[in-house]
Amino acid sequence: MVKIDLFCTGAYTEIGGLSSFLERTLAGDGAAVEVSRRFPAVTKPGPRIDAAAPAARHSGVTGPALVQWMTEILGAYGTEADLIVLADDADCRWCPDHAAWVRWQAEVQHAVEAAVGRRIQVVTLLASPEVEAWFVADWTRGFQSLMRDRVGDIHAATKNVIGVAPPAGVEEFGCPQVNGACSTKLSDALTAALAAREIRYSKRVDGPVMLRSLAADRVAEHCPIYFRRALADLRDCVRGRAPQSGG
Repeated sequence: MVKIDLFCTGAYTEIGGLSSFLERTLAGDGAAVEVSRRFPAVTKPGPRIDAAAPAARHSGVTGPALVQWMTEILGAYGTEADLIVLADDADCRWCPDHAAWVRWQAEVQHAVEAAVGRRIQVVTLLASPEVEAWFVADWTRGFQSLMRDRVGDIHAATKNVIGVAPPAGVEEFGCPQVNGACSTKLSDALTAALAAREIRYSKRVDGPVMLRSLAADRVAEHCPIYFRRALADLRDCVRGRAPQSGG
């Protein structure tokens, strides 16, 4: 069993769907994968999985605050995991300076190892600029699935925002940052474009459902900067931990 501790941004979509997405994506090669979300804590007002909501103190936590929560939790309670995954939105923080992103990853790795007092692999899984980029990249299981009888309208709405779907450059949509945020927020632009055609998209309801069904390799095909590299790192780590079958 390969154990993964997940620390993710305090958002509805990731809370409701990311653990399942990772377990399904990484299972295989003789490995059973168990993902334990260590942050954020959630409340569940109803029985549906997509009803999960971040605890008030964790809602919207992202960026440096998320890294701080992760290291404080690991420092206080430790971990028995084989691998740590930090999942967050990139929010245009490193475009076009990807060298700064590489330095940030090294800083996160060092901070985690200092917190737990031992070497442990950390993979930073970044949705760039937001998780909606993945829903565009895997069009069939993503935005197209919102309303199968309105595919033409959905395609027109997304095309008005980002061009043809799926676009090669979706990970750098909204770059560069302006006042600490993407110049255009992808989720807001897509939600508004869809609403203009009377198509409802909810991060809380639709987001987790789409995330759980995505094909990781399809997302990686169109998200090569951040997602493809993180997926390769995750698979390498899991395969390295998986028991080898006899030959």
